[in-house]
Amino acid sequence: MVILGRKRKKVKKKSKFQKQFERGIIRLNRVYGRNPNKNYIDRYFCKSRCFKANFVKRKFENVNFRGAILTNTTFKESKIDGVDFLGTNLKNCTFKEATIKNSIFANAKLKGVNFSNVKFENVVFVSTNLKECKNLIENQAGIRIINPYPNFKISNQLKKILINLKEKNNIYSTRVLHLP
Repeated sequence: MVILGRKRKKVKKKSKFQKQFERGIIRLNRVYGRNPNKNYIDRYFCKSRCFKANFVKRKFENVNFRGAILTNTTFKESKIDGVDFLGTNLKNCTFKEATIKNSIFANAKLKGVNFSNVKFENVVFVSTNLKECKNLIENQAGIRIINPYPNFKISNQLKKILINLKEKNNIYSTRVLHLP
């Protein structure tokens, strides 16, 4: 009796990194140099570390770079829409000929950042030192600068409501509400 076995195709297993990257939960903390992905849509890269990455002609849409370190990174000719750069270190990054729309740079470190020929549309810079940037025209259309961060006067009733919301874990843990 002869038992014929089927030849099994060798299936290349995806690494843990590839699986996490596809689900959109991987941080950019392993990126050094070239990055294989072309589009980053609805991604959360909070507190990531990324050095000398090459994001030429990439698309970033609804991406959160809150507290990330993206030094010496190139965003040349990229399309950036709805991106949060809150407290992000962008030291010596290049945004040459990029398109930046509906984004915010708040308390971002922009030392040596090159914004030459960048098209801005509804971009806000809050409490950010723009004197350290290269080729940024501050009175350019599409840019709004708020320095220093505005103080809001709120009523005692609203303060009590916000404190009560702060204590609800499901609201606080999903980062819907951020209070000191």
